[in-house]
Amino acid sequence: MIMKGKAKRVLLITSKKSERLEGYLFSKLRVRGYSFDLLEMRDIYYLSQRDLMDRIKPIINSYDIVILPGNIAGDFSKFSKKVVKGTEVPFYLHEYLRYKKPEELSQGLPAEKAFPDITRLIASKALKEASSNYKYAYKVRGLKIPYKPPPLLVFSEIFPRDGLDMLDKARYFLRSGADALVVSYNPNLNSSELRDILKRLRQETKKPIGLDAPIHVMKELYDYVDILLSFDTLSVKQNAKWIKDKVSVVLFDDISKIDELVKVARTDRLKIIVDPVAYPPIYPGALETFLRAKKIARRYKVPIMLGLLNITELADVDSSGLNGFAAFLAAEAGISIILIGEESVKSRGSVYETRIASDMSSVSLKLGKPPKDIGLDLLAVKEKNWAHDNIVRGNGEVVWIKVNGEDIEVNCRQECPLDVFERIEGLSTKEVFSISIMIYRYCSPWSKDWKCL
Repeated sequence: MIMKGKAKRVLLITSKKSERLEGYLFSKLRVRGYSFDLLEMRDIYYLSQRDLMDRIKPIINSYDIVILPGNIAGDFSKFSKKVVKGTEVPFYLHEYLRYKKPEELSQGLPAEKAFPDITRLIASKALKEASSNYKYAYKVRGLKIPYKPPPLLVFSEIFPRDGLDMLDKARYFLRSGADALVVSYNPNLNSSELRDILKRLRQETKKPIGLDAPIHVMKELYDYVDILLSFDTLSVKQNAKWIKDKVSVVLFDDISKIDELVKVARTDRLKIIVDPVAYPPIYPGALETFLRAKKIARRYKVPIMLGLLNITELADVDSSGLNGFAAFLAAEAGISIILIGEESVKSRGSVYETRIASDMSSVSLKLGKPPKDIGLDLLAVKEKNWAHDNIVRGNGEVVWIKVNGEDIEVNCRQECPLDVFERIEGLSTKEVFSISIMIYRYCSPWSKDWKCL
């Protein structure tokens, strides 16, 4: 891009040139009063700061600003005022340059970390755009069902014990960010109780309501729900006439039969969502689920849903990590809906966690970068960095916390290192509580084995 007049010249250094990057340079990286050139330096991450500066020394005087990849290590302020850091992934550098001039970028930090307020603003705009402007298969009570992510929708599954319990759960899931509610059949509730519950739900929310139940129950309660779960290819064929005005979820663990399903759906004008049947981790293997989904997404224009409970409930790993990683894999595979519930103590908060993970996935897909430093996170236990101003610092399994101007050492491997409070005088209850949480988080993962808990 050649700018007229006395434009400032900017050199953008990358570890690898590509047609996509060159296209980006000429299509999106346009800043009034600046012209941009691109330089490939394949071994840039193996160079010391001094070697890097020596490499660009012959050309640096030809430019007003040199922008390095944001994830290059070190602070370049001691070398040249011209050298700054961009974003960790170059394809959305232009978003930061809407708010900062190239020369205002940091010399020591990537743009994502140097300008956290701008990072959050960019993420918020990306999420809003991803959630409003996308191709969709059909609408269900106003909710657009996407063919592919972004966005990644969250359906929450309710296992009712009684009517009041279910309504409380529904309200809780909606507060947690659910896009739709799915009621699972409880044979201990009679049809009239279930009907009353569904009627109440439809009165309380405009979100889509689904019912996962035997076919005869779905037929009976047809007028009170929007989504019917779950069919196979044969039952879809057999029930095509009466389900055509609703959305139908079809289970698939054998994708060889999906051609037949798609043909039936087109012939009978059915609104279908394909569920590739989530397998538990390791045995029989969750990977197969995502591979099936990816094959379906590549071959067919049809919404895909992942039932996440088989993964979250059948592994003793913190739900935030499992829900987060499963959502990221779902986004990669082309899955646009996640179905999640909260039946055990360890899965509490899963709808909220999946909402955040799904939004992170949408922002990541929209910006073209990993789900890191995007203004959203699921860091519920561990911290990303040591606390500012050296309040907390650490060295492996030892942590130092500054209290009353003194560094208190905590060995995270002790059976109960909270005895640190015996060495600190004059703390208020609030301070004890705050420091306890701080120690637990900065001592993770060893803190899970403490005997005092």
